[in-house]
Amino acid sequence: MEGTGKLEMTQICSLSPPPSRKLKNRVAAQTARDRKKARMSELEQQVVDLEEENQKLQLENQLLREKTHGLVIENQELRTRLGMNALVTEEVSEAESKVNLVIYQIRVLGLPPNLSSLPL
Repeated sequence: MEGTGKLEMTQICSLSPPPSRKLKNRVAAQTARDRKKARMSELEQQVVDLEEENQKLQLENQLLREKTHGLVIENQELRTRLGMNALVTEEVSEAESKVNLVIYQIRVLGLPPNLSSLPL
C-alpha cells in the first residue's frame, strides 16, 4: 500500500505545475489586467477629448454658417443696388443723349444769344 501511495503522490505532483510557474502565470495575468485597465483609461480620456473637440467644431461650424448666411444676404443686397445703379446710369445716359441732341439741333439751327454760354 505504501508503494501505491507514493505512486499516487508522484502522479499528483507531476500533474500540477510547480509553484514558480503558478506565480509567473499569476503575475502575467495581473500585468495583462493592468495593461488592459490602462488602455481603457487612455481610451476613455480620448473619448472625452474628442467629444470636447466635436463640441468646439460644431460651434465653429454654426458661427461660420451664420456668417456665410449674412454674407449671402449682403451679396444679394449689393447685387440689387448694383441693378438699381445700372438703371440710374441708364437714365443718366438717356438724359445726356437728349441734351446732346438738343445741343446738336441748336448748333445746326444756330444759337440764340442767351444760349451762347452752353458748353459744347
